[in-house]
Amino acid sequence: MIRTVLTAIAVLAAAPAFAGGDVPNPAPPPVIVPLAADQDWTGFYAGGQLDYIANAENSAAPIGFLTSFTGHLTGVFAGYRYDFGDIVLGGEIDYMVGTYDVDRISPNILLLSPTQEVELLRVGGELGYDFGDVLVYGTAGYAHITMDTGAGINDGPGMFYGLGVDYRVSDRVTVGAEFLQHHFSDFPTATALNHDLLTFGVNFAITF
Repeated sequence: MIRTVLTAIAVLAAAPAFAGGDVPNPAPPPVIVPLAADQDWTGFYAGGQLDYIANAENSAAPIGFLTSFTGHLTGVFAGYRYDFGDIVLGGEIDYMVGTYDVDRISPNILLLSPTQEVELLRVGGELGYDFGDVLVYGTAGYAHITMDTGAGINDGPGMFYGLGVDYRVSDRVTVGAEFLQHHFSDFPTATALNHDLLTFGVNFAITF
């Protein structure tokens, strides 16, 4: 009898320990928040651009004359980039047309027209750094210029180099800006003109 009573008391004493309020609830599973995917600049792209000719000079040191121009260029471009993670490599070709307006001229130069028509072709490479939605890059390459002076066509090869930045507006659309310096020194003319051209450009592109 005594053993039965003691057993009952032990069972009653242990019962609260198993009550629902005393049983620990399992910890909720951790919530995994996915990280935003890095922007990838790999792919083909094409677009249009507008360049302001901040400074252009025709000069021939042996003859001692200088002509300075300002103007604008509009055109199209296409290229391809490959994103290695942080470093982006690419190549681009663009073709532009526009006009120069005479800004300054030496007294011993006679121009038939104060405005010259210009065509500009550029083919170059790019090396950039991927900041996500922003790509900062340096560029350099081959350039060819054709100028209609009013007295005839003057054209020749040269080079360009400069800096640019592109910003990704959406998955497919980017806008950008460039500062480029051009130098031409191999014109097939009797005066052997040197031609330096500094441009500031803005552009938009669609990636594929």
